[in-house]
Amino acid sequence: LMISENYSGKGDPNNADWVSYTIDDSDIDDSWKTITFDLKDFSGTGYMAFRYTSNGTGGGDGARLGVDNVSLFSNAENAYVAFHYISAGTDGGDGRKWIVDNFEFRAKRHSFFSEKFDVESLDEADFMLYSVASNKDWTLEERADQKGVFMNGYGADEASEDWLISPEISVEKEDLVEIIFDMYRKYDGPSLELLISENYSGKGDPNKADWLSYPIDHSDIDDSWKSVVVDLPGPGFSGSGYMAFRYTSTGTGPGDGGRLGVDNVRVVRTPGRGVTEADLTIKVELPEQKPIETEKLAEVEKKEGSAAILPESTKETGAWDIGVNGLSQEDESQYFAKYVIPAPQDEANLIYSFSGKASTEGWKGFGVHILASDSKTAEGYGYGKSYLIWVTKDPEHTNSNSTFVQLYKSFSDSRMEQLVSKAIVGDIGDTVDVKVLVNHVLNTIVVFANGKPVFTFTDKNMIQSGNEIVIRALDKAVFTDGGVFPLK
Repeated sequence: LMISENYSGKGDPNNADWVSYTIDDSDIDDSWKTITFDLKDFSGTGYMAFRYTSNGTGGGDGARLGVDNVSLFSNAENAYVAFHYISAGTDGGDGRKWIVDNFEFRAKRHSFFSEKFDVESLDEADFMLYSVASNKDWTLEERADQKGVFMNGYGADEASEDWLISPEISVEKEDLVEIIFDMYRKYDGPSLELLISENYSGKGDPNKADWLSYPIDHSDIDDSWKSVVVDLPGPGFSGSGYMAFRYTSTGTGPGDGGRLGVDNVRVVRTPGRGVTEADLTIKVELPEQKPIETEKLAEVEKKEGSAAILPESTKETGAWDIGVNGLSQEDESQYFAKYVIPAPQDEANLIYSFSGKASTEGWKGFGVHILASDSKTAEGYGYGKSYLIWVTKDPEHTNSNSTFVQLYKSFSDSRMEQLVSKAIVGDIGDTVDVKVLVNHVLNTIVVFANGKPVFTFTDKNMIQSGNEIVIRALDKAVFTDGGVFPLK
């Protein structure tokens, strides 16, 4: 592998200077392996090349070598953005006023592997089929307005066991990795299994290898699709391995096996860092205690079927209204709409609870700033010193139709940093129920969505108290429930 910073782009490459990386191939024979090089010493514009040489033309003078799936991507830990202002002088007309505010830096997640099954035949797809039992196999079909790969054991000659196996995938030790795919289901039967193996050979009976199994619940879909997100066990799960989908049926008749489908499979590096993978599933029951009292409660004019009491906002942006469906923000042009509620939060442990949904198309979101203080305005990207628990959907920038729950830390009214981002089961267009457990003894924030744990984050410099809670929305959103509870 050769790198040059002065090759002209045409003509004899030997006329340029090249840095050479010799690649050891002694550990493979009629097979492939994945190779990674760190190019941290290079910057600017250059060329990459593979150079093949032989000693002669006879046996042993030159090997058959192959290259595939070449990619170059950034692995930098830090990125910098600068705004450069220049004026022609110091007199009138020599310079104009520019304002930069609410700047957001985005990046696409690196994909280790993807398969859309947008092919005419499964022979053209990257997945391998392996049938352990029955005369039924995975096939390409279109159902519920989406093309994918399907398996149905109904009417087979025996109970089915059919595998759909990926090519070899390499993951670095420091990467946090998710598998994202669309799943279809119709008719009752055993669950689809997602499996991971680090010792499968890449061919032959997969039952001879060790596999880590993730059964995928499909009870919430019927003749329809849903997006599924599965965390690989990491950090620590690294090296080369295979993933597979295994279909099983208990017989050949009705109810013995469903029709299951898979599409848009991706293995991606997640943007989250500082996430602690929980070994235990924790269920949080709200204690039977009264919520923390706010400093001021205001009577709100009753509307048909509406709630009667809403804490008075000390400052707000957007068009907030209390109605039949709850507290809503109706201004579609708002990016940082906020409803600020005075609420002292100085307990050692707290549970926050809120439910909401967003109905607009495209980028949308809603959430709550907790442990908030020291804000001068409700108009900024951040909000003083606080944490923001944010539910969002942004297909254009995430390349995913999934809903994400995110955690941000706000340092001022204009500066916030994202700490965690995790996809959840459920959609922001439906009601998403969020509970947040703050433990000041352990300096942890645990977030649940729709009754399931999403992530645990530890902050050594945790905000210890606050005097405000801030309800927040991007575009239109409705909050249907909420509260803050001291946890004894």
